[in-house]
Amino acid sequence: MAQATWIQATDYVVGDEPLGWDGNKDYQAWADSKTFHYLDTLTFYFSYGQHNVVVAKDKEAYDKCSIDGAFWVSNPCGWNKITCGAPGPAYIFSNINQDCQNGKKFIYNVVEAPRTLEGKHYVI
Repeated sequence: MAQATWIQATDYVVGDEPLGWDGNKDYQAWADSKTFHYLDTLTFYFSYGQHNVVVAKDKEAYDKCSIDGAFWVSNPCGWNKITCGAPGPAYIFSNINQDCQNGKKFIYNVVEAPRTLEGKHYVI
């Protein structure tokens, strides 16, 4: 008999508060304080028209705040959500005005699922 595995994903609100993608926070410290797994989501709330969300293609594009070849560039609609994919780093920034150059950016790392599922992960 086959065994099914069900994994409950976690939704992280970027900045841990309403309008968390607004303001001048240390987003890298925020990302470093979390453990991201496959299918977890990151939700960005911000003032309409003030910011956006860019998923850069690599560290070089991230360092240059470049959208060239970006995997995704959102509209500045005030709310965006991204889903964590394969294990490894992902490069996030806003390219509205000088957001990225002023520090509205972070790298997060998606880790492998644990071999033994515990906590929010259940085998059914």
